[in-house]
Amino acid sequence: MTRVLVVARSREVRTRLEAALARRPGVFVAGAAGWTVNDDAQPHADVVLLALEEGEAPLLEQRPTLPGAACLMVLGPEPVERWASEALRRGARAALPLDLSPAELGVALDAVAAGLAVLSPHLATGTRSRSARRVTAGDSRQPLSQRELEILSCLAAGLGNKAIAARLGISGHTVKTHVVSLFEKLGVSTRAEAVAAGVQRGILML
Repeated sequence: MTRVLVVARSREVRTRLEAALARRPGVFVAGAAGWTVNDDAQPHADVVLLALEEGEAPLLEQRPTLPGAACLMVLGPEPVERWASEALRRGARAALPLDLSPAELGVALDAVAAGLAVLSPHLATGTRSRSARRVTAGDSRQPLSQRELEILSCLAAGLGNKAIAARLGISGHTVKTHVVSLFEKLGVSTRAEAVAAGVQRGILML
């Protein structure tokens, strides 16, 4: 179970992110807070999800102390490249658009919790189309479906087919079918190669 602390100055943004994460299997929203999260009373969290709205990027210069050994994941306004380098310099493992869909947010969170870094593909490839800035395989090769992205995230976390099936609430046969399709689209033959290909495409970054 990944425990997440949602941090945003806007109550509306906090509520939206909490609602999106509440529907994610294997995720528990441990709490939500405004900008100050260094209070000893804050709950333990594996990941701190920090949301920045338009004009708030300078707040990264005064990034709050993270509770415990939590990983930092930052969402913010587009274009992401305006603030991503500062977020990464201050220890963030993810720099992504604030308007991610719940499914995209879940995939990115799973990857961060598994010890990977996740960047907008725009940052990794220089592609300027909006689709390439999403947490998808936004290049000229075959795009991955949302389910395939979720399975790729599980592969990166080292999960076997049975564990993936349990996490996603699908059958083992369905997992095998998606893994075969994923391998074909990425042009790989092993799980390690699939994760490496995901890194090269900018879906996941080590």
